Amino acid sequence: MLQAEANERVLQADMRALATTAVGVGERVRELELRLRNVEQRQEQQELNEPASHSYNHAKKLAQRGADTEELVDIYGLTQGEAELISTLNRAGAEPFGVAEEENGQELLQPESERFG
Repeated sequence: MLQAEANERVLQADMRALATTAVGVGERVRELELRLRNVEQRQEQQELNEPASHSYNHAKKLAQRGADTEELVDIYGLTQGEAELISTLNRAGAEPFGVAEEENGQELLQPESERFG
């Protein structure tokens, strides 16, 4: 009988330890889910910002090769105004532009001399 009571106390202690551990694991999972959600949101934001900058750079190169505004609109999904601006800058021999990153992570178009000079 003493042996059975001792075994019961050990099992109860083990159950309390398991319950405590389960609560800790649940809290950790919740923290990781929040972090994952934050990372996903930042990644989505970056994906929204990046395609435009790549499109502008590719459109600029295509304009330098003689593409007209309709091609820039059709190929890169630019607005008519954006395509006309790129074509006008190219025809006028304006300084090529590229994408630079501000301190806050936002991208902006900037002349290459300012980016590299």
